[in-house]
Amino acid sequence: MSELRKLPSVTALVHEAAAVFAGETPQARTRLVRAVLDDARRRVQDGAAAPELTALVEAVKARRAADENLRIRRVINATGIPLHTNLGRSPLPRAVLETVVELGVGYCSLELDLATGQRSSRGAGVKAAVRAITGAGDAVVVNNGAAAVFLALSALARGREVIVSRGELVQIGGGFRVPDILAASGARLVEVGTTNITTIADYERAITPDTALLMRIHRSNFVVEGHTGEASMGELSALARRSGLPFFYDLGSGSLVRWAGHDPVKEPTVQDGLRQGADLVAFSGDKLVGGPQAGFVAGDPGLVKALATHPLYRALRPGRLTLVALQEVLRHYVEGDHLALPGWAMIEQDADALAARAEDLARRLADRGVPASTMAAEGAVGGGAAPDKAISSTVVRLAPKDAGAYLARLRAHAPAVVPRIERDVVMVDPRTVLPEEWEALVEALAGAWA
Repeated sequence: MSELRKLPSVTALVHEAAAVFAGETPQARTRLVRAVLDDARRRVQDGAAAPELTALVEAVKARRAADENLRIRRVINATGIPLHTNLGRSPLPRAVLETVVELGVGYCSLELDLATGQRSSRGAGVKAAVRAITGAGDAVVVNNGAAAVFLALSALARGREVIVSRGELVQIGGGFRVPDILAASGARLVEVGTTNITTIADYERAITPDTALLMRIHRSNFVVEGHTGEASMGELSALARRSGLPFFYDLGSGSLVRWAGHDPVKEPTVQDGLRQGADLVAFSGDKLVGGPQAGFVAGDPGLVKALATHPLYRALRPGRLTLVALQEVLRHYVEGDHLALPGWAMIEQDADALAARAEDLARRLADRGVPASTMAAEGAVGGGAAPDKAISSTVVRLAPKDAGAYLARLRAHAPAVVPRIERDVVMVDPRTVLPEEWEALVEALAGAWA
């Protein structure tokens, strides 16, 4: 008990730790200090000696830093990966976010038809845009790509068989596997073919009266090379028609446009999938589409209706801020202006302009006493998209004495800076640095060098 009496009061520790706090309210300071004292009290009750006052102040400082680290903070993406999953994937245009703010601070016509005064369908404008862009009969939007697949399988195949090639049973980010999503939906997976070769005959032999649909999964995050073969989209579509089954295509990070460059083998688009006979195509909204996290299923109106009226849809539908952002992002595609989206502008960035930016950054760092040079390098699209398509780039090469410590200082900067590192060489790729971040990037790289 005597050791417990040595612990200061909350008020006393708040006073002693005053220098630690910067802008916190009195309530926040009290919460932090009380948490530290509670931890100390538990340790003392377990037999430890009461910590010194200086140790408690350091504990408050550490807890404040830990709490701050949990907050989502601004990061300058200097990795050269436009769809960097850990950094939020594609950034949104400022004009899109301004509309989100405008429609978020008050009320909006989320489910109201202003022309008639009657209730309308949530996300009607988003679905209309998807129809206009892709030519799909209808579409449904949910909160992410995995949810789109989960909803489709739950609505159309629960308790029945889904035929999938063994070579397409992918694992997506965070350890989620397609077979697990199938199982969770209540559908029964039927694997056909082998890892490298699956023929249309493999699918045909697997069809039974209990088959609900044929499924094709785009291998967007890995590549199978060598002695390979797969049934074509046309063959699968024709088999589905003959068998009276829906054909469901999970395109993953599917694109809505053809790539202008960096794409010797064309990445399939949503439109390709529909033209080639898929009844439904599922794709993400926050990868190559360039919007906020969302998922779409587009295609046959009758099948889409089955998804939209399924009880699970209400649990998976997005909120108004996501729908507003999607509406504004998709408008760029409708108007033929997808390069106004930062992700696409980064992917399609002109090689000469990129080299000029790298040279400018290296020169400015050298003027600040930071040895820097430029070099050719290859990056990736990211987000599980186009794994076999490297993006040629020009990067700034830095060789600090302690690369790990240098990167830690960059991450602690405000805003944080995240480059990439290869063999203790730090590479700063200007491809993914927004124009308005340029001065902050120079300051961070030079300031962390000392």
